[in-house]
Amino acid sequence: MRILTFLLIAAAAVTALTAGPAADRADAACAAVVYRQGAPYYGTGGPLPAGNVGAPVGAGFVPQCIDTFPAPPAVPPTRVGLNRVVGVSPRIAVAASWGSDAGLYIRKGVRDGFPCEVSELLRCLRRLTRLERTGPALFAPLSALPGATIPVSVRAPGLTVRPAPTITLQRFTRGTWETAGRIAVTRDARVRVPLPAVEPGLHRLVRVVGVPGTGRRTISTPITIRDPTG
Repeated sequence: MRILTFLLIAAAAVTALTAGPAADRADAACAAVVYRQGAPYYGTGGPLPAGNVGAPVGAGFVPQCIDTFPAPPAVPPTRVGLNRVVGVSPRIAVAASWGSDAGLYIRKGVRDGFPCEVSELLRCLRRLTRLERTGPALFAPLSALPGATIPVSVRAPGLTVRPAPTITLQRFTRGTWETAGRIAVTRDARVRVPLPAVEPGLHRLVRVVGVPGTGRRTISTPITIRDPTG
């Protein structure tokens, strides 16, 4: 089946190319992952077509590849330069270069369940970027520690929206989203809200907004809750 969700793409990304500098064996079987601002981005298993690598967006890191027993001595993560994918928000995907090739890495949790055909993956990601820019869209840090206070905002250029006074925090568990906590919001502009003290892992913030003339919409953004001891 050619239709894949981003989660399926991430799960399938185990090729030697996407293992990058963290794997120095031809048969290494570590998942293709690069971390940006504490959030994981998973590789799609192939190089980006020429002309799709844009401006730098800072450094990321690749964790040590451990696919043997006993495990090798721990080494620091490998730093890697990350670039924008032309026409795609770096909140959605980035390009990571290994030698002369650049791989496409998609942020885990981005629009879970949004179908993208492999043959039109870049077009799909650019469509998601357009939706994010025109809004309504919810924005928060890519990752945070449990219990941290974070900024959250609603972007809706040219629209008058009425955000609900509550934000729901959901955790991705057993293939579905489950409520992990609720956050009361005291004002509708850009706010800072405290995260519940939840278990680390992939989460998303969900908020309902009212848009005059079109009714209510549910908007969300993924956020990785980091392990405080990691």
